[in-house]
Amino acid sequence: MNKYIRKISDILARPLIGLIRHPFVVRFLLLVVAPVAISILGIFTWFSGSLPITSGKVLSAAIRDVVLLTYDENGVPYIKAKYDDDAYFALGYVHAQNRLWQMDMNRRFVAGTLSAVLGKESLPSDIFMRTIGAKESASKSLAGIQGKERIVLNSYVAGVNKGIADLSRLPPEYYIKGVKPEPWTALDTLLVMKGMQLQLSFNFQEELLRSALISEYGLSKTNHIMAHVSELVLHDADLDYAQLLEKVPSILKDQYKSLGSNGWAVSGRHTKSKAPLLVNDPHLANTIPSTFYMASIKGGGLNVKGATIPGLPFVVIGRNKFVAWGATASKVDTQDLFIEKINPVNDLQYMYDGSYRNVDVVKHSVEIKKDFLVDRQQSYDFVVRRTENGPIISDLLGAGRKDASYSFRWSAYSDDGGTFKSYLNIGYSRDWNSFNDALVGYVSPVMVFIYADVQGNIGRVAPGAIPIRVKGSGSVPVPGWSSQWGWSGWVPREDWPKVFNPKSGIIVAANNNISPESYSYHLTNDWAESIRHDRIYQLLSDSLGRMKNSDMKSIQMDVQAPYYLSFKEKLLSISDKHIKINGLKKAVSGWDGQLSVGSKGGAFYSVVIGNFYNEMLIDDYGVLDRKGNGAAALGVILKQNTMRLVANALHNPDNPWCDDLYTKIIESCDDIFLRAVNISQVELIKRLSSNIEDWAWGDLHKSHYPHYPLSKKKHRSMLQSAGESFWSPAFHRSRASSGGVETLNVAPYSLEELNKYQQYVGPVYRQIADMSKSVSLGYALPTGQSGNIFSRHYDDMMDDFGDGHIYTFGVPQFQSGVTFMPAIGD
Repeated sequence: MNKYIRKISDILARPLIGLIRHPFVVRFLLLVVAPVAISILGIFTWFSGSLPITSGKVLSAAIRDVVLLTYDENGVPYIKAKYDDDAYFALGYVHAQNRLWQMDMNRRFVAGTLSAVLGKESLPSDIFMRTIGAKESASKSLAGIQGKERIVLNSYVAGVNKGIADLSRLPPEYYIKGVKPEPWTALDTLLVMKGMQLQLSFNFQEELLRSALISEYGLSKTNHIMAHVSELVLHDADLDYAQLLEKVPSILKDQYKSLGSNGWAVSGRHTKSKAPLLVNDPHLANTIPSTFYMASIKGGGLNVKGATIPGLPFVVIGRNKFVAWGATASKVDTQDLFIEKINPVNDLQYMYDGSYRNVDVVKHSVEIKKDFLVDRQQSYDFVVRRTENGPIISDLLGAGRKDASYSFRWSAYSDDGGTFKSYLNIGYSRDWNSFNDALVGYVSPVMVFIYADVQGNIGRVAPGAIPIRVKGSGSVPVPGWSSQWGWSGWVPREDWPKVFNPKSGIIVAANNNISPESYSYHLTNDWAESIRHDRIYQLLSDSLGRMKNSDMKSIQMDVQAPYYLSFKEKLLSISDKHIKINGLKKAVSGWDGQLSVGSKGGAFYSVVIGNFYNEMLIDDYGVLDRKGNGAAALGVILKQNTMRLVANALHNPDNPWCDDLYTKIIESCDDIFLRAVNISQVELIKRLSSNIEDWAWGDLHKSHYPHYPLSKKKHRSMLQSAGESFWSPAFHRSRASSGGVETLNVAPYSLEELNKYQQYVGPVYRQIADMSKSVSLGYALPTGQSGNIFSRHYDDMMDDFGDGHIYTFGVPQFQSGVTFMPAIGD
């Protein structure tokens, strides 16, 4: 034995002896490597205090009895309490300990106070949010929350503040920015809710885009690129529609372009278990940390698990013992723009029903964090004018026309706390009737809720304040000077679009038209195309009677390219003289239409479709010298492909967008497609290789998860005007991504040269609820549970999410977790 020990010692000693013979190496190790390693270790040790408490006792006067908390291997908290309000306290606690910076940024974004901590770069966002009155609307909602709901809210707020207080170190972002978090308030929670409402119902952008395009190209040509609307009239074609759109915060614009979701429920007669399955995956802007935070919460009457939003005290999408629910964006139009006639001699008056009225004036002062070049606190002062219809948002453009402006109306302004109450009460539902009763006061955003229960029922309902317009359809701005163009009320609750136990045994919602046949009310013109809805229905229909969880996962991860057969047909009909890459036609001919990470055909399809889209529009953009309404609108539309125009052009060679305005001849869509193929071959040789065997869609297509504000400037939707971030490598995350525009595993990509083929919108949560098991819930997040870069849960789910892995809630082990104890004083 000693002989072997000596031999091992000799082996280990040889490298050290060798190093001693090289003094320079020793000095480098001692003077450079060792101090750096010690510093890194010190930083990790110091910031370990910013990680959540996972064991021990916590005393608080805000709880009535003992509360137990434990985390599983994925960082998911399990909360068990005797009283529901104590359980909500614990939820607030874990939200603060794991997602504090995210919560802080979200409340400040909606309140219009980002500039106080991030500086002047966020001033445009603050001005916009204050102009639309988001904080005032949140205050109105808060005032309407009373009784048991207010007790829950107060308990949650107390938990958030206790969670902040118990962090021995703040998350690293606070030290980088040199700021501290303010105490959490009940209003902050309603601000987070208002942000959710805003991001899911921001459809006045469609009015601006449509108006800008119609003013330049007319209705017929506009209908080829946007959702088709019947004949209508622009009431003022000279307004700066597209210029106003440029004032919208980038994160809202970028998210709304691909706002969507997939959701479906299937009856037990189609499943192997004979019980319903419910599936959901919302599509929003990619961020890190993730939009959602998983939690299991058990109290006296509460037993719910699923996806929460940090800052809000309830499960937004999930299940309890009896029912499960998902939610998809409805696209229902709940926002309108009104053209106001301002008194030409008094800009504090506007015309309404034949006489001038005084505007309401709200004064604002935005605090701006001082920088190292300015030794004093700065502020920006401005006023917001409000009419009968809402805030005059054209004031965002500064000095402009004196005789006309336009105001903004939104159904969420009527929310008196009903939406908060509904989300809270959904968690207590026991059946279809109680689920619908929970939604009685629901206002905004109008979502399509998918439902299933352990009794075997499935359903769908779209609740909310849906405006009834006296005239018009909400497609373009309308006269604000007459009540004849206003809103006369809301669609009655009994008329909300609803389906329960359909004969087909299948319910699918993918942002498509949900209006019942012979429906009396106009909901919107801007439904999504039925591409995803039809594909889901097709795949479900192929598995009738034998569906199981793994089938649902496969459908969620489906990446079949829309219209790939039409694409192949056009490509293969092209003369070989235009093909510059050996084996290209063979690769396309054998391609199965899947936009997988390693697909060669998928890479070519995606690049050609992107260039086809670009070539149809870029000439119109250039002819206008990139000025005016039409050019500004195209500038927005050119950034990301929409399959509506592509599909039309693939099947209609005479689409008017295909003609190149720079030439004397009239080009067909086949001509532009050939041009796109030629451009794409050159581009792929440059970006990847001249050898098609080296191509892979995932080498071009990356899913990015930006951190605000510490990712690189080119990846940020928020604060794009801010300078570059030194910290991006530590905070930003990305991975190779499958899918594309309108695939079920949705993965739209940018067409801007700086970020070409990069993905910034996608599924932010996946859920599979199996109603044969009263506690079963499958889930997946795109990055991880934590918002702290020093936590292993910051990005530990990212690769699994890309591969389609689904986690499940387990059985909690409370023996080694956190025990909250009531205390006389805190």
